[in-house]
Amino acid sequence: MKTKETQSSQGGKTEQTHGWRSALLNDTLVMWAEKLGKQLGHPTRSVAGWLVSRLLTVRNQFLEENAVQLCGIQPGDTVLELGHGPGLGLQSAARLLTEPSGRLIGVDYSEYMHQKASEKMKELVASGRVILHHCDVAAMPLADNTVDRVFHCNCYYFWPDLRKGATERASRLKRELHMLSTEPPPGITCWQSGDQIDDLRAQIVGGTETPYEGGLFSLEIKVPERYPFEPPKIRFLTPIYHPNIDNSGRICHDALKLPPKVGAWKPSLNISTVLTSIQLLMAEPNPDDPLMADISSEFKYNKQLFTDKARKWTQEHAVQKNTSTLQSVCGLILRCLRIDNPELMLLLLFGDGP
Repeated sequence: MKTKETQSSQGGKTEQTHGWRSALLNDTLVMWAEKLGKQLGHPTRSVAGWLVSRLLTVRNQFLEENAVQLCGIQPGDTVLELGHGPGLGLQSAARLLTEPSGRLIGVDYSEYMHQKASEKMKELVASGRVILHHCDVAAMPLADNTVDRVFHCNCYYFWPDLRKGATERASRLKRELHMLSTEPPPGITCWQSGDQIDDLRAQIVGGTETPYEGGLFSLEIKVPERYPFEPPKIRFLTPIYHPNIDNSGRICHDALKLPPKVGAWKPSLNISTVLTSIQLLMAEPNPDDPLMADISSEFKYNKQLFTDKARKWTQEHAVQKNTSTLQSVCGLILRCLRIDNPELMLLLLFGDGP
């Protein structure tokens, strides 16, 4: 006959056994999840990664072929693919260009994708029927009105490993930041915040003849891991009274959303073009796609009230006072001229003093 003490002891041992088994199962699941994640990050080095890579390649080929068909390519056309990737869409388009006058042009900013497509299309490249450019879309050496058809398919491909993909992304960001520091759009500055290249800050000067004139608006830019296949996440740090910008600084703009439903983002865009479009949105709000319904209603039906409130917010939050104004202006000029010494900047502005 078992005593209460014996039953209690056995119950305690059972609970300990269940707890130990549960902890072991959790540790095992975590271990396998980590292993699977590493395999998927290196698809050329593992069976699981290879299988998923093949699955996505088949899916992307289907999407590329559909994009080519929708383009309506004629046998003698000159066709351009933006962001050609490893060349699946180029192959589909090349099969339709059966006349001698047919030409195919591809552009991709990624060195890895450019190499893969060059290998896949090497015979047609050698014949001159296919031309591949390794550059940004804005830098393509193409004259106006020389292309009959253009297509682009926003597909996702596996890199040989995550480190390779991260290197490509960092390289593009460095080029973009260099362009922003040497040739910034008027009224816009952008710079890296701290040690992380994907954590940026920007400032936009309020446009003349707008309620934001005289204001200096700061923005936070977070660049996602899948950039440029996903748009940067941008929000205002400076409060602004605007129908398309909410109290948290979030921005309602097509260029910051993915297609096909409402977004207009595409990999050929960059941070400079997006900041310029936000600057334009500040000057020309879109009340038909608002984040702030009450402000949108004011903009539509009581424009003067909206203007007065927007100016008041600008004065309260975006116009720096006294020495702060000087510091902001100096900081803006320092970043534009890439001068690292604030004392030197003051000397350039004011000389040795009286």
